[in-house]
Amino acid sequence: MPKKIELKVNMHSQACKTKVLKAVTKVIGIDEVSADLEKQMLIVIGDVDPVCIVARVRKIGKIAEIVSVGPPKKPDPPKPNPEPCKDLCQIIYPNPWPVSNDVYGPVMKIEVKVNMHCEKCKTEVLKAVTKLSGINEVSVDLEKQMLVVIGDVDPVCVVKRVRKTGKIAEMNDVVLPGGSVHIDVGVAIIHLFPTLLRWSVKYEDLVYA
Repeated sequence: MPKKIELKVNMHSQACKTKVLKAVTKVIGIDEVSADLEKQMLIVIGDVDPVCIVARVRKIGKIAEIVSVGPPKKPDPPKPNPEPCKDLCQIIYPNPWPVSNDVYGPVMKIEVKVNMHCEKCKTEVLKAVTKLSGINEVSVDLEKQMLVVIGDVDPVCVVKRVRKTGKIAEMNDVVLPGGSVHIDVGVAIIHLFPTLLRWSVKYEDLVYA
């Protein structure tokens, strides 16, 4: 039966976190694994023995203690997509709210479609991906043939790592975990200026006609 295992692990750097993730993903039966450097926490979800997880972490010289073991939390139902904005400015002027490319944080959610047939395949994929630095969370769904990676990592590198194992991997989606949109107000005003000018000209034509 799948269980959620929370461990307190002493991790001091990104290299420590990567080392811990690499060690843990060698255990067969893991569905999801994540490491929080700030909280010094390792969370493993899957049909695995907590003792084996602790042993793997301690084998690489880290201090590991079990915080809790229990059933995994059921995933939240998907949120409905918000209604598209029907503001007049969007009808008159296309894309009035340009999004700045450098306002997002480096952390992103990467979905990769991978051909996996068994638990061994899943473990191979997890082991390959967790060798990359910058990963915060990795999960694999054998039924959906989907790998999900969250972290400050290049999506191309993730796909290349999976393909090195001999698996067929295709990038499915790359998004921000929160799905939030940042609007650069200054740039938006500049882009809206031609529209506002056209409105002003039309108004003067009506007044002085």
